[in-house]
Amino acid sequence: MLDDPGAQQRIREDCRRRNLQIIGLAVHGNPVSPDPEVRRSHLQDHDVAVRLGPKLGTDVVITFSGCPGGSPADKMPNWVTCPWPPEFSTILD
Repeated sequence: MLDDPGAQQRIREDCRRRNLQIIGLAVHGNPVSPDPEVRRSHLQDHDVAVRLGPKLGTDVVITFSGCPGGSPADKMPNWVTCPWPPEFSTILD
């Protein structure tokens, strides 16, 4: 999508036809995850959203601040307050 102006134009036109407006893109990953692969993937998603937003007519990106591990040895986020993100249920188990 980021490198496809035609797809971007189709999205803008679809929104216009429906009287909708893109006012922000939501990216709810965990950019501070203690898991390096998860962290890398979610940082990439954030980067894409920040660069794609202006191409779709917005400069707003809504994010999840993320949740780090409780220590350098942690492999999972450490703030169990609810069943989301799914890693929290694993921690409780």
